[in-house]
Amino acid sequence: MRSSSILALAISLAATLVSPVAAQSPSVSPPADASSLREAASYLPPGAGDLAFTDWARIRASLGKEDVTGASTLDDKSEVVMSTVRGEAAASGFGVAYLRRHRDTWGWDTLDVDWEATFSVDGPPVHVVRLRDGVDTDAISARYDELGFATEQVGDAVVRTQPLDLASEWIGTTELAVVNTAFLDDGRTLLLSSGREGLDHVLSGTRAAASPPLDGVLDVLDGASAAWIATAPDCLAFTPLPFDPFDPGASIGPLPSGEPLHPWAAMGIGYQRPDWEPAGRIAMGFLDEAHAHADLEPRSAMARDGISPRAQRPFSEAVFTLDGARVEDTTLVLEVSPADDIATRLFQMVYARDMPFAGC
Repeated sequence: MRSSSILALAISLAATLVSPVAAQSPSVSPPADASSLREAASYLPPGAGDLAFTDWARIRASLGKEDVTGASTLDDKSEVVMSTVRGEAAASGFGVAYLRRHRDTWGWDTLDVDWEATFSVDGPPVHVVRLRDGVDTDAISARYDELGFATEQVGDAVVRTQPLDLASEWIGTTELAVVNTAFLDDGRTLLLSSGREGLDHVLSGTRAAASPPLDGVLDVLDGASAAWIATAPDCLAFTPLPFDPFDPGASIGPLPSGEPLHPWAAMGIGYQRPDWEPAGRIAMGFLDEAHAHADLEPRSAMARDGISPRAQRPFSEAVFTLDGARVEDTTLVLEVSPADDIATRLFQMVYARDMPFAGC
């Protein structure tokens, strides 16, 4: 029997305007000309389940707002965030819901970020934030001093820690992951997690093995404005249940007919403006090229003609239209245009597990 799981994760940028052992540096460094997504993936710790990535520098450039920084007025910063909600999309947004107060407390905010990534691990997630060139991390560190954070040297990183206390004066200004913040020696990168074990895994320099399927997905999504990537096989999570879990009177029905689909080993979804035409890509990396070719037609047909379980309407009306499909080595690629040109629909589809064409 096919099974499914639901990931309760949603990123709501619109909420921004409503809510106020010695470790070493990363042992596997990406090439000097690596894309931001590739560089973010180079921090993946062992056991990471997925990666959510946002390239804020690319989004600002797409919006023509390269000059807006954390030092800009709240109106200018809010315009960038709300424009991202409407015309762009963010898969990861550390502290964005606290835009009104974040910079006053911590010395930086979302408009000071070049790119960021969030890794799902066994425990609280780990966040990687790459600050834009020129941000004064010494001044940021001084904020931690003022708030009574302890200091610990871990390899080449300086880790600032504080026991979580919901009465702390900074509660309500940022994510709880700030209780363990590592300043890397490049002077621009912060690692944050409310769980110390996950943070230490990243600081240890031990990296998740880069599999060929994951490499293929990263190649297809190179240059994405935002992306979500499943770094381990989990195609059953996208396979529809043989009954409606929201219907108390539902009974088990027949499974879809046809040849069984092959399980992918890595999958990613991303978009880019303004250069990708169409704007969205879905990539499934297989262990065998023959499996990618065998799945090309059936998965394309499901994406093109299928019904969104969440919206109970055709994908072409509710989520995206399929513009093209191909195989690159062992990677099956679907090129898609988000419905109504709203890129966020692609990530909403992932978080709702509204992707039967990605099942197995």
